[in-house]
Amino acid sequence: MEVEEDVPVDVSKIRCLDMPDEFLKKSVARQFFEQFGEVQHIIIKPKSKICYVHYKTYEDAQRALFNANYYQGKKLNISKYSSRPKTRQAKKDNDPIWLPDREVQEELAAMASINERSVYNLRQEGKLLCDRTSRAKYRFQVIRLW
Repeated sequence: MEVEEDVPVDVSKIRCLDMPDEFLKKSVARQFFEQFGEVQHIIIKPKSKICYVHYKTYEDAQRALFNANYYQGKKLNISKYSSRPKTRQAKKDNDPIWLPDREVQEELAAMASINERSVYNLRQEGKLLCDRTSRAKYRFQVIRLW
């Protein structure tokens, strides 16, 4: 899988992975990161042990990126913050394009002279059951009569 090159990067933000437990107190994290430049705000995610630091300038963020390697003898994993593009999930249930149109269904039924959930006789030994499952796809099952 290739990494996209045009992923948006906020140049004044850094990310600290596997942050020390002391950074759970925002004041401790702020005090540590302010020695590299002016911090605008800090976001701490305690469950994932990630800390996001937003500096006022690009230079401050670069200084922290290259110099904030250790905190009280513990190695810090500092990197540039790059935001992932948000993926949208289609709303299939409320999307009017995918809702069945009554007029279209009536016209199709009139053209084929069948209902939407009809049973088709293809052979003597079985029936083919047409069942609408999702969007415009249909599922067919052969039902044996004997």
